[in-house]
Amino acid sequence: MSMRASFVTAFGVCAAAGASPAVAGEFGAAARASTLGLGGEIDYAINDRWNLRAMGHGGSYSDDYTDSGITYDATLHLANAGMVMDYRPFAGSFRLTGGAYWNGIDADGVASGEDEALDIGDRTYVDADGDAHVYADGDFDNSVAPYLGFGWGDRHSQQPGLMLSVDLGVMFAGTPEVDLTADGDATDTATGLVVDLATNPVAQRELQQEEDDINDDIDDYSFYPVLSLGLGYRF
Repeated sequence: MSMRASFVTAFGVCAAAGASPAVAGEFGAAARASTLGLGGEIDYAINDRWNLRAMGHGGSYSDDYTDSGITYDATLHLANAGMVMDYRPFAGSFRLTGGAYWNGIDADGVASGEDEALDIGDRTYVDADGDAHVYADGDFDNSVAPYLGFGWGDRHSQQPGLMLSVDLGVMFAGTPEVDLTADGDATDTATGLVVDLATNPVAQRELQQEEDDINDDIDDYSFYPVLSLGLGYRF
């Protein structure tokens, strides 16, 4: 879905929603904890069935990640902003949601040969001095990612007060891709030679194979799951 198509669709939905009587002054704001990060949103109830929301999230999460014999000290960086439209088919708390996010989610990681042997491609490299490293950087194809989901929230009564909500959905983030680089001196256990991982042609060939294997493993993970909890106030 192109950015132009997303905005044309959103315009059409807004036009259809506007055909029903508006609920004047139905503004709300909420804090959110989500798989997209921590953030907040503002919303406007167009009528008792249609609702427009804008939100943003951010944060990071660090953990160890092992792939093909290499353990990375990895960090997932969460940065995104979105606009969605809710439709309440029964004019109640249940809602169906569609929209799009600017997707700034990416990840990076580093593995050190000082901690363990580095299995790069079909070769194993050992490094007693901690000079050798493998770096991983990854992101998704879609910088503008469509979103579909459903959830439950307040019914937009015209009375002010606290509101709770939960959303479940998926962001169509596109195919993920990881780039690998390496540097430092390490011993190739197959030959017993000390090589520079950044320049040695065999090490670079094995690193490319490692990168291809990782991207093959994650090729199907183009959908980013979204679970979001919100606590806010309707004015």
